[in-house]
Amino acid sequence: MTQPDGLEPLFPRPLSGADVPAPPPGFVPARASIIGETVSLVPLNAEEHGASMYEASHGSEDALRIWDYLAVGPWGTEAAFKAALRDQMANQAMVFYAVVPKDTGIAVGQISYLDIHPQNGVIEIGNIWFGPTLQKTKAATEALFLSLDYPMSELGYRRMQWRCNSLNAKSRAAAKRL
Repeated sequence: MTQPDGLEPLFPRPLSGADVPAPPPGFVPARASIIGETVSLVPLNAEEHGASMYEASHGSEDALRIWDYLAVGPWGTEAAFKAALRDQMANQAMVFYAVVPKDTGIAVGQISYLDIHPQNGVIEIGNIWFGPTLQKTKAATEALFLSLDYPMSELGYRRMQWRCNSLNAKSRAAAKRL
């Protein structure tokens, strides 16, 4: 098989020539819980999750480091943080989840789906942060796995994107692990 303009073949091996049917588009992620063995991704609720998420992300110097590579935060007060969470809840272009380890039942992190293109089967995870008590735990790894697996296995997506700041060594290490 050669290119119409006479260029060399695109592939070093022959192609079958069979039509590849267009895959069905992915579905938009539901605002429903994604349940794992050690952790659940629960639709974000500012009133239910706000206080524990604020403590997890603002309660210590280590916690405040969470915001070093994110586009927003930290917030000066819990009320301001909860207002930001309410804005996230209302966002129609993104789906936000609180990360809730089963052993505590307390929301200590966040993951979202964004840049959602079901017609092309492409979705991205982002706005990810884990409080210090969640970092480097089995629940943290499972939360990332669940966020990657759900769109691919359940919703019909073909491509997953996970962008991270190139200076964020922890996120890069997590991506390499997964």
